[in-house]
Amino acid sequence: MDGELLVVDGRPSEFCTEWALSVPDVAAEIHENRLVRHVQDVAAEVGRPELYAQWRAEIAQRPVLTSAEMLAVKNQHLAVPQWAAWFDDAYEPIPPESTRAGMVAVCRGCGQWAVPEEQERWRCRCWRCAYAVRLPAPAWHRVEPGMVRLRAEFVDSVALPAQAELALARRLVARGARVVLYPERDALDLWVSWPEGPAIAVDVKDWRQPYLLARHLPRFPEWPDTHSYAYDRACVVVPDDRATRNSSYCSLVRKHSPMLRAQPDVEVVTSSMLVDSCPDLGEEGVITYGP
Repeated sequence: MDGELLVVDGRPSEFCTEWALSVPDVAAEIHENRLVRHVQDVAAEVGRPELYAQWRAEIAQRPVLTSAEMLAVKNQHLAVPQWAAWFDDAYEPIPPESTRAGMVAVCRGCGQWAVPEEQERWRCRCWRCAYAVRLPAPAWHRVEPGMVRLRAEFVDSVALPAQAELALARRLVARGARVVLYPERDALDLWVSWPEGPAIAVDVKDWRQPYLLARHLPRFPEWPDTHSYAYDRACVVVPDDRATRNSSYCSLVRKHSPMLRAQPDVEVVTSSMLVDSCPDLGEEGVITYGP
């Protein structure tokens, strides 16, 4: 960890954020957010726990919304009036200082909104994009009346972590898998299955430092075989580029993790290692939000 900076361009670095994390896991930090807890609780109370997973996936993929798009997404579940309120609480009007010539920028790297700076530059909230040697110019969207953007707290705690999770889900679906997002109130990131097996519990961890990740890995749930999300394999999955930068990444996580000593059957693999080890049915599977 020598040479890591705590502050870059006036804001905490990715390393600093990981070092300062005082909860067992990023998901636990998300749970401390009042709105996220509220969505989980209400979804369970109305007997629709899958609505939490759908809401989380929706906001992760929608950095900005026109008034018409907001209306359409809020009307998806008219029988659950709280659904519309959850989107009202997660989005905010686009501040004029975050636009340039009446346009708002969306980063082509992480898919989230970016802030314009001087001399045609722009700044993304994602540190992965900041580290990129070459990053495409952002997509610019004309700001319309009533247009909104995802609040910064949800960009950082929900949308950015979800990019690696959703990218992996799409790769597994391409091999015929059924992928359930965020089952059992986020007990897992993904539950993956094929008609003839296996069933895999997946926790995606997109951290810069393997040593810090090792300290904060949570235990996997230990469900009976009769549970809806019983699994044959459990995998901590690291995005490929993390291991490309450090070929010892996965072995370092395994060596230094108290959780993995307590649950030695849990694997630590990259996204491609997991995908390559899975069946390929030669047909498209499905992403869903519940049983």
